[in-house]
Amino acid sequence: EAYNREDHNREDQTREADNRKADNKEIYNREIQNREANREIQNRDVHIREADNKEIHNREIQNREAHNREAHDREADNREDHNREDQTREADNRKADNKEIHNREIQNPNQRSRQQKSRQQRN
Repeated sequence: EAYNREDHNREDQTREADNRKADNKEIYNREIQNREANREIQNRDVHIREADNKEIHNREIQNREAHNREAHDREADNREDHNREDQTREADNRKADNKEIHNREIQNPNQRSRQQKSRQQRN
């Protein structure tokens, strides 16, 4: 009877040890799966962040290029305006000069004829 009880106790202990090993193995495998799942999640997060950063970077480049184009267009417009102002000023000066010459000729018709004669003589 004592011998059977000892065998029975040994069998119980062996079964409990086997169960603990199986439980520990299951826990270990679950921990490995969790670590792998976490690594996959972290990798996915890294890829998402990299994609987001690339998109932000590309948007910044596009904004900078658009800003440069706008600045270039403004400079061209300003140059055009400046050239138009120069041409207008030159035309106004010519008109004023011609008007002044015309008024002088009207006030001094004799001088005009003298200038014409000297021009004709030179030619």
